[in-house]
Amino acid sequence: RALPPTQKTTAAYLTLTNRGDAPVDILGASTGIAAQVEIHTTREVEGYTRMERLDGLSLGPGENLRLEPGGTHLMLLGL
Repeated sequence: RALPPTQKTTAAYLTLTNRGDAPVDILGASTGIAAQVEIHTTREVEGYTRMERLDGLSLGPGENLRLEPGGTHLMLLGL
């Protein structure tokens, strides 16, 4: 999505698909437009919505995982 030129952080959304026959572990991501990419999820804790950093994601054979607003997503840092 388009951002103001001064914004240094945003989220990225996509769908991951494991088309293989074995589980896949995703331990990170990278892009040429950000200094760092982190995997985050959104959780409600004591009545507040908070983002938590995840160490990775797992997809079983044939499984899809949608990264979307309000759920699991990528954070692009240092744009």
